[in-house]
Amino acid sequence: MMIETAANIQVVGEAAKAQEGLELIISCACDLVVADFNLPDYEAPWLLTQLRKRQITVPLLMLSQYTEPDKIRQIMSLGANGYVVKTATKEELLTAVGVVAAGGIYVHPAVAPALLGQSSAQAPPLLSSREFAILQLLMEGLSNPVIAQRLHVALATVKADMQNLFGKLGVKDRTQLVATALARGLISLPEHR
Repeated sequence: MMIETAANIQVVGEAAKAQEGLELIISCACDLVVADFNLPDYEAPWLLTQLRKRQITVPLLMLSQYTEPDKIRQIMSLGANGYVVKTATKEELLTAVGVVAAGGIYVHPAVAPALLGQSSAQAPPLLSSREFAILQLLMEGLSNPVIAQRLHVALATVKADMQNLFGKLGVKDRTQLVATALARGLISLPEHR
C-alpha cells in the first residue's frame, strides 16, 4: 500500500506465492521486484535462483523481518539489489525502491552495521573529497564511467579511487562498500523524489 501511494510508481502486479511471482515477472514488463523473504511456497533464495537461471536481471529489493547477517548476506550474494526491513518507514521504503530501481544498491541502515559485523560508532577512515563524492554517486547507482564523467576525471582515476576505498573500508565489492559507508555515516541516502 505504501508503494502504491507514490505518484511516480505504478504497481503492475502482485503475487502471494513465489511461483506466482516468478510467472508474473516472466510475463510482465517490470522495472523492479519487491519480494518478501518468506512466501507460503518458497523462500526468497528460491525466487532469486529461478530468476538468475532464466537470466532475468530485473532489480530485486528484499523486504524482510530478518535482521540476521547470514540471511542478508545470503540474499545479497544471490543477486538481490537491496534489503529493507519491514519496520521501515514509508520514506525509507520509497528511498530503497528509488535507489534499487535506478541501479543502485540499498541496505537498510538498521541492518548495515550487523551485516558488516561493525559498530556504527566506529571511527570513520580518512577519505578525500573525491572519495566521498564517489561513494555518494555509487549510492545513486551510477557506473564507473558515469562517475568519471560527473567528476570530470579519467575512468582510471575512478577505478584507482575505488580500490583505495575498498582498502580503507576493508571491503571487497561495491555492495559492501555502500553498506559500510552507510553504516559508518559516510554517505546518506538520496532523498526520495
